[in-house]
Amino acid sequence: MDTSVIQQQLRDIGMTDKESGIYLNLLELGEATAGEVAQNAQLNRVTVYGILEEMVMKGQVFHTNSEGVKRYGALSPQIIIDEAKSRIQTLEQNLPLLMSLQGDHKQKPRTRFYDGLKGLKKAYQDTLDCKTEMLNYANSKRLLELWPTYRRDYVLKRVEKGIHLRGVYPDVPKGRSMQRFDKEFIRETRLLDESYFSDSYETKIFDNRILLAAFDPEPFAILIESPVLYNTQKQIFELVWRGAKIDV
Repeated sequence: MDTSVIQQQLRDIGMTDKESGIYLNLLELGEATAGEVAQNAQLNRVTVYGILEEMVMKGQVFHTNSEGVKRYGALSPQIIIDEAKSRIQTLEQNLPLLMSLQGDHKQKPRTRFYDGLKGLKKAYQDTLDCKTEMLNYANSKRLLELWPTYRRDYVLKRVEKGIHLRGVYPDVPKGRSMQRFDKEFIRETRLLDESYFSDSYETKIFDNRILLAAFDPEPFAILIESPVLYNTQKQIFELVWRGAKIDV
């Protein structure tokens, strides 16, 4: 068999490129000094010596010392294979614990921060991968001042992607006029008294995620991914939705 194939197999069980080459050289040479291994492997003697000592500690190579001369030899390939099998078996025995740790990690909230107007726009663009319905509380007055092309850059792209939106907005002339175009913009809107809203803040709830966007004094956004927080915020939204005005 081509030695390069064997070297790759040795790397697959944890040896580095140089370790696998030195191990094969030792199998060929039998017991040898670091200098002899270095010459045969065409490597620097000091480098080879350091690698050999590491391989001794890993249990891949043994050494003898006769009349002040240190010689190295490769452990039997069968021992190397048995050790690799033992490590795999130990890992398999701990698999339930490893899986439980992964599960715990999945439950931990993940957050992403977006800074400045550029970051805010990126945060909104990132919501356009929404696979479910999007829920929204908003007073877009301040947002439109910061981002005059918001409807073209974001709203129309949401429509193009077919993302349905349910939104609660201030009960003002602008909000009432929005309701007339709900069908065109793939949305349902309801209205609440303007006093419940801030024009410096907006929330989007979708796909186990919550986007919190603030516009003053400097724009920023925080995207939180958490099934627990998502479900809680969705329940709150549904309560608000039921109490909001349906018709103009």
